[in-house]
Amino acid sequence: MSAHFQPSERAQAASQQGPAWALMQKVKTLPKYHPEKVPHGVVNLSGALNSLMEHWMAFRIGQEMFPMSECLSYGPLTGSEDLLNAAAGLFNRFFNPSEPVRAQNILAANGVTSLMDMMAWTLCDPGDGVLYPTPNFYMLDYNMTARAGLKTIPVSTTGLTDPFEHERLIKAYIAVCFSSVTLQIHKVDAPLVERLRV
Repeated sequence: MSAHFQPSERAQAASQQGPAWALMQKVKTLPKYHPEKVPHGVVNLSGALNSLMEHWMAFRIGQEMFPMSECLSYGPLTGSEDLLNAAAGLFNRFFNPSEPVRAQNILAANGVTSLMDMMAWTLCDPGDGVLYPTPNFYMLDYNMTARAGLKTIPVSTTGLTDPFEHERLIKAYIAVCFSSVTLQIHKVDAPLVERLRV
């Protein structure tokens, strides 16, 4: 790349943030597993994409008649009405929430990294803290710090019967000196993010 058109200093610094980013770049260069063509290839379990289902998905999509106007045009910023209604139904059916989840309670985005970045930018200012229980989504620290400039505060759940035990979260909150702290809760394997202002 020409020296006159380098990325910003902020972007260059973000590209060097930690081993998780470097590992992701390395994994992209390795051969992907295929049961016949590449039986010794890599099965990447580090993200939400399931490459083992690509052939099934291609077949399934070929069997469906999707309205192409919806697929090839700008859709709603927070997800289609059908998607939000389906997600609300899934949460209500399988998670038995104390109050029913409605479609208008849900925000859809094009991946957890985008969603985390939007939430961090919207709810927090640079230097604010984010409490999160560990173990956790391994790119969380990068997603919270690279652009939004937040401080991540891991809270160990080792030995807890209830990983969301509030006393340990309160102790971690008191121990730090940030103007504002956000609590992040999600599943480790497929992040579902909820943030609460503290």
